[in-house]
Amino acid sequence: MEDAVEKQDGALENTEKEATHTDWEAKAKETEAEVAKWKRIAERNAKKAERSDDSPSENITEKKTDSSELDYGQKALLRAMGIKGPDELQLTKDYMKRTGLDIDALESDDIFQARLDKLRTTKANEIAAEGKSGRGNTNTDQVAKILSTLGPNDPIPSNLPREIREKLVDARRTSSSNNKMFYNE
Repeated sequence: MEDAVEKQDGALENTEKEATHTDWEAKAKETEAEVAKWKRIAERNAKKAERSDDSPSENITEKKTDSSELDYGQKALLRAMGIKGPDELQLTKDYMKRTGLDIDALESDDIFQARLDKLRTTKANEIAAEGKSGRGNTNTDQVAKILSTLGPNDPIPSNLPREIREKLVDARRTSSSNNKMFYNE
């Protein structure tokens, strides 16, 4: 009977050893899984941190190294120098890029000032040619245009708005009363 008990004790010890051995293996697998999980989380967080850290610094360095783009301070200085509008800013950027001059040197550069004056003159001529000076009343301009197309005895077109027809009649009356045959009348 002692042999049977010893066999049972031995079997129990073996099962306990096997059970503890499998428990250790299971715990080792769980810890390996935990370690792998935390490594993945750490890698993911590191990648997020790299993206968020690199993005603003890359944008800042790109803006600073890109000489064709003007920052707000440079634009303010140009505005103070009298350079306004997208055409003039583009001329300034192109000239600075081509010559390598800084903004302070542009103010005293004769060639740049001549090109800027030429650009402004061209723009003013285009605006004048279009007739969009922004001055005067557009109705009187329209009345003058219609009167110039009509002869002195031609009837006023009936398809015009009433206000313009009234102004045409008034303009004809004033022009006929101002028309004198001789200068001393």
